[in-house]
Amino acid sequence: MTAIGLNTQRLAKLLSLASSANTAEALVALAKAKDVLAEAGMDFVALGEQLLQQADRAKPSRSWGDDAVRAAKAEQEARPTTYTADDGSVWESKTAYDRTCAERARYEAERRHHAPERAAVLQKYGSEAAALARDAREQALHDAALPWLEGPFVPPPGARSPAGRWHSEMGGWSDSVFRGHPVDGCRAAIEAALPMPRTVREAMEETRYWEGRDAELRHALEIWGDYQLDLPARYRLETVQRLYEYDLPIASVDDLHLRLQLVAADDESDLFDSQRCATDCLDAFERLVLNVGKAGRRKPAATTP
Repeated sequence: MTAIGLNTQRLAKLLSLASSANTAEALVALAKAKDVLAEAGMDFVALGEQLLQQADRAKPSRSWGDDAVRAAKAEQEARPTTYTADDGSVWESKTAYDRTCAERARYEAERRHHAPERAAVLQKYGSEAAALARDAREQALHDAALPWLEGPFVPPPGARSPAGRWHSEMGGWSDSVFRGHPVDGCRAAIEAALPMPRTVREAMEETRYWEGRDAELRHALEIWGDYQLDLPARYRLETVQRLYEYDLPIASVDDLHLRLQLVAADDESDLFDSQRCATDCLDAFERLVLNVGKAGRRKPAATTP
C-alpha cells in the first residue's frame, strides 16, 4: 500500500534524475526524494521493503520447493486474521492495524491543517463542484487538446470527482513521462490556445497562476499529493515554467531581477539548474548593466596564497 499523501509522480521524476551523469544533480535529486518520502512518513528503507514485497509477489516459481513455500505462505495468509480492533474490525495483524491508523491520523492532521485554505476555495467558487469545474483557461486548453486526449477518468460509485474531468494520456504523453512532450500537433495546439508569455515576468505570472489553480483543486478534493491539473493544463504549466526559468532570453533589468530571485531561492523547481540560471544572469548583467559582452569580460584577479 502506498502511504497516504505520497507524491508518487514527483518521487518517480526525482529518482530518475538520480541516475544522471551529473553528480551534483543526482545528489540533489536524492536529497529531495528523501524529503518527499519524509512528508509521507516514509524513508528509503520503507520504500525498499514495499518494492521487495511487490517483487516477491510477482516472482514466478522456479522449482517444486518454491511452489511448496508459496503454497504454505498462501495457506498462512488465508487463515483467519489474528487481530480484532476495539471497534470489532478484524485485521491480518496488529502491525497492519497500527500502520493504517497512523496513515489515517496523518491524513486527518493534513485535513485540519488545510481546512482554512479549503474553506477559502469553496467560498471563492460557491461549491465544491464549481471549484472542480474547468475554469476559462483550462477549458480553452482542453478544447484545443481534445483530439489527442485519451482515457477519460471514470469515478467509482460515490466518488466526489466528476467523470471525464481528468485523462490518462494526451498525444502519447502523460505527466509521469520525465521531460517528455506530446506529439507536435498537440503541443502546437496547447501553445496556440492561450497567448504565450513574451517576457520572464509574464511567464512567471502564468506559472504561478497554474500552480495556484492546482492548489485549489487539491484543496477541493482534499488530496495533497500528486498534481490535480488535467494533462493540457499540466503540460502548459511545464511549458511556461521552462520559459520562466531558462528559455526566455533576459531582455531587461526586470527579467534579470526575476531570474536572480530564482537563483537566490534555489527551490522553485525540483529540476531547477541554479548554475545555468546564474550563468545567464551574469551574461545579462554585463550586457544590460556594464554594457560589455563575453569578449569584454575581465578574468578574476589571481590571488596570492
